[in-house]
Amino acid sequence: MRGLAIGATLPLLLCASVAVAQVPRGRRSAPAAPTHLVAVEAECRAGKAVFTLLPGARIRARGKLGKRPVAVELVGPVAASCRVPAAALGLRVAADTPIRQGAVVVGAANEGALVRLVPGARAPRGQVVVEAVGDATARFAVPRQALTAEPREFVYRQPAVSHWVTPKADVRVFARKTSVNTNAPAVGTIAGGVEVLLLEQDGGFARVRSYGPVEIEGWSTNQAFLDKRTPAVEPRLLSPTHEVLAGAVLVDASGDKLAELAGGALVEVTGSAGARARVTTTGRVVVSGFVDGRDLRELADAQVLPTP
Repeated sequence: MRGLAIGATLPLLLCASVAVAQVPRGRRSAPAAPTHLVAVEAECRAGKAVFTLLPGARIRARGKLGKRPVAVELVGPVAASCRVPAAALGLRVAADTPIRQGAVVVGAANEGALVRLVPGARAPRGQVVVEAVGDATARFAVPRQALTAEPREFVYRQPAVSHWVTPKADVRVFARKTSVNTNAPAVGTIAGGVEVLLLEQDGGFARVRSYGPVEIEGWSTNQAFLDKRTPAVEPRLLSPTHEVLAGAVLVDASGDKLAELAGGALVEVTGSAGARARVTTTGRVVVSGFVDGRDLRELADAQVLPTP
């Protein structure tokens, strides 16, 4: 009887050992590190797929930047390879950096600011030429170590003055008021309709400073500005309705693969075709296609912010 008892337990022990051997022992692979960010909205094409890359989208660029489109890999919830115009690539400012025109400080690129790279532009040793994009545009040199492709949060600072004015149209500002309306190089350009800080007035001239990730300061004429604030218009964003569960393959109407969506990617479902759901990604990479409806989970709160 004792021998029978031992023999009866043997299959159970064998099963247990097999079960233990089948326990996954692998390690999660580290996500690819980006080399660049998209500084201005751009299209990224790969075969039939057209991806809209919004500022801040993370990418890995293969090869040196030049005038031709650059082959890149998208880094983040949407995985695909495509080509992006070199003029759209940039980095973030890793630490507050003064903007200089000669020996004069004419502004600041604050930590977290997104700037566009200017391939081929000459810069002092150890520095690189970049261009501010957005409400204030300016070209300036910064130390290489002051730029990064890693996340950096921009925090708005409380301005020292509170008198706001608004340019009637795009206006160039100059380091000296005697340079206004001359051929002297401008500090940069501030877009019309945005709010700027009025720092000083002298006769018919006004010294202003833009407000935001990149701030430029300079002189223009009083008549270039309206003495009032213009309310900002909030852009309409895509609203995520579903989350990708453990990953999904995005295909076009004919079933050809467009990209891979990572688990946790947020999408807006806009229709269906049989077992497939038509979706549009809602992060910094925007692309439309179809995924298997079983790979999606409906969000309880449709007001979740898009994946960065």
